Amino acid sequence: MTTSARGHANIHLSLDLGAVRADGLREVRTVLQALELGVRVTVSDGEHEGTDLTWAGRGNADPALDSARRAALRLFDEAGIWPGEAGVKIHITDDLGVAGRVGARSAVVGPLLRALDQHLGLGHSLEALEKLAGTVVAEGAFSVRNGTSLAQGPGEAITRLPSLPIIGVVIAEPRFPYLGADRTDTAFAFYDLARRPRAVRPSTDPLLGVLPRRDWHRIAPMLSNAFEPVLFDLFPMLAGISLLLRECGCFTAHLDGGGPCIYGLCDVGSEVKVARHLLDSGAAVRAVPTRTIAERET
Repeated sequence: MTTSARGHANIHLSLDLGAVRADGLREVRTVLQALELGVRVTVSDGEHEGTDLTWAGRGNADPALDSARRAALRLFDEAGIWPGEAGVKIHITDDLGVAGRVGARSAVVGPLLRALDQHLGLGHSLEALEKLAGTVVAEGAFSVRNGTSLAQGPGEAITRLPSLPIIGVVIAEPRFPYLGADRTDTAFAFYDLARRPRAVRPSTDPLLGVLPRRDWHRIAPMLSNAFEPVLFDLFPMLAGISLLLRECGCFTAHLDGGGPCIYGLCDVGSEVKVARHLLDSGAAVRAVPTRTIAERET
């Protein structure tokens, strides 16, 4: 018996930050949009009583594989199953390419929980799986159903938003390590952002106000990321990639999450052409074209 589920990478259409909560976690508000790119989780009966988990092309120390392990263990714990007696084989593949940095850790959690729950006949609702996913990794709850959503708290509280029309997306990142590249992560961005005045930080509210119009060209001016001015100041290469995406045909481009990926939005059907122009420009970048999706695809 084999059970499989598809999960999707995502981009942050907005990301704003609030105060540190009593539990030590920072309040976050972000609008997430799922992409066609993603992962496929396949669960089958194992050859022994244990749990065998592999991800094609990723080593045991990969953070995304660690998220997959923790998701499986969290479900086993919830169901009262000893992992050594589960008797399942879990294999993961992906088509993320360069976009492997765009939500790979969270993209795998939802499909893994769905496939494993179905394979073992545990009968959890999607709402229950979202709650579990939110305890595994930030934004993990989003990956259960994808689409377009508002994530709040540290990313575990999900509010479904109206689906948006399909749009072309190009994901780009620097092609080689550069000075400070190891610091383009959320922890470092949080540290630097904390030293900046609250007034300069963007808000998600304008985006939420315009989303019901379902018009990407009206939505684009409202896209924002609190980390963007921080990391663009520190690493001008990232700002340069954003500008280059616009020059190659995107009508907007922004930092995704805590970097280092930049996403550009373009008219659907032009994403391959934009990515080709970007690669032909001679810039030291990697790029992959994709599109958004309106709802979960299994």
